[in-house]
Amino acid sequence: MTFIFKPFFKSQLIKLLSLALGMFLLSSVILTQHALANYGDFGPSHYPSHLTTGIGVYFAPLDLPLYKHPHDAQPVDVLHWTEQPNSSGNKVYSEAAHFSLPAQQIFLAFFPTRKVAILPVLSDDGNGWVEVMVDQHKKATAWVPLKADLPPAVTDGQPKHIGEFQTWLDFMKYNTKAAGFYWLTGVDDYTRALRMAPRDDAKILELLVVRKMTVKHIRGNWLLVEAVDFDRSTPIGWIRWRDKNGKLLLFPNLEKKRSLPIIGQF
Repeated sequence: MTFIFKPFFKSQLIKLLSLALGMFLLSSVILTQHALANYGDFGPSHYPSHLTTGIGVYFAPLDLPLYKHPHDAQPVDVLHWTEQPNSSGNKVYSEAAHFSLPAQQIFLAFFPTRKVAILPVLSDDGNGWVEVMVDQHKKATAWVPLKADLPPAVTDGQPKHIGEFQTWLDFMKYNTKAAGFYWLTGVDDYTRALRMAPRDDAKILELLVVRKMTVKHIRGNWLLVEAVDFDRSTPIGWIRWRDKNGKLLLFPNLEKKRSLPIIGQF
């Protein structure tokens, strides 16, 4: 028996087969990325999230002095963390209170072997100090000095990003370009859609299965990306990285990076 496919059904069959294969490849990539993750590495994972993200990020040193007010002479505490994850998970030790807390309670993102520990910045005094969230559960804050005002013993031999403050706009601009990004769990397909303009009501570009997205530019809460579809077409359009309420929709894929986050350059 010979089957004859009409053009419409034939095209639909090809699309279905392509979609099935694309989803298989996509699931393989996801599983591979999970397997490549270093023990203890994490970044924001859920949307909407209870995490406070603030106005930007601060790259904490291994020994982080905390102050009650900016420019105080003595810190009220010093937090210590190690770049070598251990079998029980990485802990952050408090020098003043003599206790340790899980890194996920302290940091917004944490890649210890790369010496990347990110705290959300709530305010900036404009004179070398920023207020950071140091306990996401208790919503406790403290003031920390930027790199220029950190004690030399804290910064000696450390990567150049230690002690730096970046607005979310700059952080996304530098790091999504260099590392790509991942969507947070809970972001729906409509929000993740590729649009012809940086507006929620802009026309959506139809894609079959996205193999890859490369960030080209950033404008406000939007990223201009080049998408590689399953048929290898490369449409360019806009996606949101932050919603109207300031909550993150995606995050730089630092887990895949072999180099440190880029600070102030492309």
